Amino acid sequence: MNKNRIKYILLFIFFFGCLILFFSMNRGDCYINYGFSYAIAKGEIPYQDFNVILPPLSMYLYSILLFIHNSIIIIYLEQALLLTILMYFIFELLKKKGYIFLLVLTIFFPIAFSTILFPSYNFLLILELIILIYLEKNKKSDYLIGLLLGLMFCTKHTIGIIMFIPTIYYLFKDRKVFIKRLLGYLISIFILLIYLLITNTLYKFIDLCFLGLFSFGNHNVEIDPYYLTLLIIGIIINIYYIFKDKKNITNYYILAFSTIAIPLAEFYHVSLYLLALSYLIINNINVKDKYINPIKIFIVLNAFLGTLTTFLFLGDTKINNYKHLKGIIERENYLQTIDQINEYLDNKKVIYLARGSENYYFKIINEKKLDYYDLTNYGNYGYNGEQKLLNKLKKEKDTYYLLDETVKIDNQYIQEIYEYITTHSELKKKFKNYHIYYKK
Repeated sequence: MNKNRIKYILLFIFFFGCLILFFSMNRGDCYINYGFSYAIAKGEIPYQDFNVILPPLSMYLYSILLFIHNSIIIIYLEQALLLTILMYFIFELLKKKGYIFLLVLTIFFPIAFSTILFPSYNFLLILELIILIYLEKNKKSDYLIGLLLGLMFCTKHTIGIIMFIPTIYYLFKDRKVFIKRLLGYLISIFILLIYLLITNTLYKFIDLCFLGLFSFGNHNVEIDPYYLTLLIIGIIINIYYIFKDKKNITNYYILAFSTIAIPLAEFYHVSLYLLALSYLIINNINVKDKYINPIKIFIVLNAFLGTLTTFLFLGDTKINNYKHLKGIIERENYLQTIDQINEYLDNKKVIYLARGSENYYFKIINEKKLDYYDLTNYGNYGYNGEQKLLNKLKKEKDTYYLLDETVKIDNQYIQEIYEYITTHSELKKKFKNYHIYYKK
């Protein structure tokens, strides 16, 4: 077996280990993203059976193996494979300097690059961006480049539109190139359109993914001063490289990718852009071969320190034994609380109105289908969506509601929902920060 194969096998094992040992306890929106694919594997249709404000590419991609075995472990295996593919293209582009990129990817402080490891549509955008840079550098087919830009639209439409802007340059320089890329771009979108027509979800897609943006933008602005500063510095560096090499379209792609941090200029979204920028910086620096082996050691050390810090910070942990989440490490006291809630709500009609990730967690472990209520954030219900959601809740009868008191300080959560439930229902039980209400 040649050294390259061994390298990529070890990378696959390394990434899978990081996902299981480190990221499972720092999951962010992982259960939400898994939830989309989990629902598809259970026969549900996005936009029709459950709310989602994204094009469906990532959720279908991650659902492929779930039809064989529906488990988050499968998602982690798929993600480890995608991370390995990412590193393949990184090494093709950066050669030995690819280890510096891998080192950056394992950093968890002061910039939270390691959070990018988890499976999501945002990670898929990073992967697509790196492949796009590879295609540009190697002067591959313009149809193929356009097709990939279209896939970015099918992953996250707002970013996909902005990422096509650098291609407009060819409209004035070489119209044949522009037309080829535009055709490839439109082919991807046309396939998405056919899917939406077949599933009879075109109107709902437009309502959720476009009309809902007005509400999303008005309520989901989150700015962390530290990460906003890093974002501005990153953009300045990016512009410097553009002036240094005005003909290199890669510099423009990465600058366009900075819009992923709008309107959420916080640790996760800014880190996504800075990771893309780190490729640009690494590509423009010289590194002697003698530094590569120490960098490899730092990679392992970073992952070890991240795992150790997580375990020490969270305290006692336990292996999750819930269906679909078996083998995942969780905080023991958290699992005890979940057990108590499940026991109390057993055989009752319940609507989960906690934070989005928690709603998906409860749905998955109890093998329930996703529905209209699961992601109760502003902008997730289309035009005038908050009022539509409130009207729907008012019609519910003889129902228990699970609320999470932490949503009171969550600017993304629809506060009108919390106020309605707490003022029109009877408080039945408290489990730490989880409160259960009942409405006749």
